[in-house]
Amino acid sequence: MPTDPLGRARQRIWADHVSKKCVPPFYDYLMHDKDTAATDFRDAIYTLTQEMDADGPFFDGSMYGLVDIMLTPFVDRLDILKHFRGFELPPLSADPTWERFHRWWAAVSSRPSYLATRADRQRLLDHYVKYAENTAKTQVAEAVRAGKVLP
Repeated sequence: MPTDPLGRARQRIWADHVSKKCVPPFYDYLMHDKDTAATDFRDAIYTLTQEMDADGPFFDGSMYGLVDIMLTPFVDRLDILKHFRGFELPPLSADPTWERFHRWWAAVSSRPSYLATRADRQRLLDHYVKYAENTAKTQVAEAVRAGKVLP
């Protein structure tokens, strides 16, 4: 976390954006295949990317921080959305914001800590099939079904 109060507050605000604006539509789209959820997920990532440090490579510049840590698992699982719903984010050539997003992901996905802890793809598919079929029996799935805040 940054040492200055403004930098710390900025990290907390955008971490909250990830948990409230990125994560819920990820699960909503996976479970219900709603175009509005796909749009909400894409737009939330786009909005967050517009707030990234221009030089990067991470959200707040050269330091890998809280926002990066919170967003990483859901970007890592984009292949889950592609597998079950055919979803993909725009390519880096779509506009400068998506170029910045892809530069961020290249930096994150090449970190040794990410590579050492990345989940096995088949295990993820086996786990997320329950969400894609809307049969998952988790607190997250129940909250999505009820339209409530995720736990």
